[in-house]
Amino acid sequence: MKYIFDSNVFIQAKNTYYDFDFCPAFWEYMIDFAQNINGGALSVLQVKEELKLGNDDLAEWAKALPSSFFIDSPQASLRMVVNYINTLPADRGVKDKFVNCGDPYIIAAALHLNITVVTQEVSAPVSRNKIKIPDVCKHFNIKCINTFDFLKYEKAKFIKG
Repeated sequence: MKYIFDSNVFIQAKNTYYDFDFCPAFWEYMIDFAQNINGGALSVLQVKEELKLGNDDLAEWAKALPSSFFIDSPQASLRMVVNYINTLPADRGVKDKFVNCGDPYIIAAALHLNITVVTQEVSAPVSRNKIKIPDVCKHFNIKCINTFDFLKYEKAKFIKG
């Protein structure tokens, strides 16, 4: 299966359960997965920019990923996502916030490539304060899972060395 990753997968992992010092195996696994699964793990250029903002271990790790990990989103798919966002009942500011981050690019790439989105966001279809990736994915019939489901599906193992 192929996946496209939201920045929050990596940011939350770094800040909590897979800190670089505590669980380096997660980070090594992700690089190996990106390099060895024939493009099975991807993200978008906007996520790369978000990860580099931290100027920390995560930014350095992102630089170690193969350049093919970060892709451009097809403009036709991106227009479809943005057009859909503009039909939602959310306030203009909420829509603008969604459109001006990496989220629509992730969804557009997933739509174009017919791949699964990995995000830590949780569906909130009636929220008027934030548009959530899983809810937009549902509209486009894109499979959307969290980090732990990804690791489970791929049978990842982090074994004490």
